[in-house]
Amino acid sequence: MKSEGSGPSEGTGEQTLRTLSGIPPRSRVALLIRHSEREGPRLEEQPASVVDEWQLTPRGRNLARRFGTLLPAFDHLVLSHTPVPRTRDTAEEIANGFRALRPSSEVRVDGPDLGLGLTTFYAIDRARRDDLRQHLGWSRFLRAWLDGEIPPTVLTPAREAVSDLVGRIHSQVQRSPESSLRLAVGHDVNLFVVREVLFGSRPGGRSPIDFLDGVALTWEKDGRWVARWGHESAAGPRR
Repeated sequence: MKSEGSGPSEGTGEQTLRTLSGIPPRSRVALLIRHSEREGPRLEEQPASVVDEWQLTPRGRNLARRFGTLLPAFDHLVLSHTPVPRTRDTAEEIANGFRALRPSSEVRVDGPDLGLGLTTFYAIDRARRDDLRQHLGWSRFLRAWLDGEIPPTVLTPAREAVSDLVGRIHSQVQRSPESSLRLAVGHDVNLFVVREVLFGSRPGGRSPIDFLDGVALTWEKDGRWVARWGHESAAGPRR
């Protein structure tokens, strides 16, 4: 995860756009991204009830709209988001930017997708989850979940949760026409778990997840998924 305070060239989604540029234009693609720049201090220092109220900054709105203008020219763009307002606003600004340059493309912003919030959607015992999260802090809590140290009576195991999420996304993508992008706006804490499960942990770790960073997913004809994050790629089993 990332402490806030992005510099002028950070949080613009450039890494995500480079990833998308390497995917054939007629593909069916799913993209999981972090929301755009928000107000507020470091996440570790705040309770979830406060964090949920943080809004996009004016710069964050502009960056999300710019991101939309720079997306590849898909014929169909469908956006979803978590119930938190800043993810909804990111999705809407991306849609506005995309529409401005591609008025002939189909663009739709769906309602909230609760499943994008992994630590909420897959929680079994939310009270115990909250206790552990407060005791450990976000970073240690997520690492403990990835390492199998959070009891399955509290949270569905991380690999199982991510596999289920990928399966749900695959079902949506299968129903999409060619040249489609299904873009889901979420949070760094959940994207961190998705990234670590799909690509595996790396010695020394990876760069923090910045605003508008994302993981792209495509599927081969035999049902295998291919995930892309920056210069990394990974392939998964048939579904």
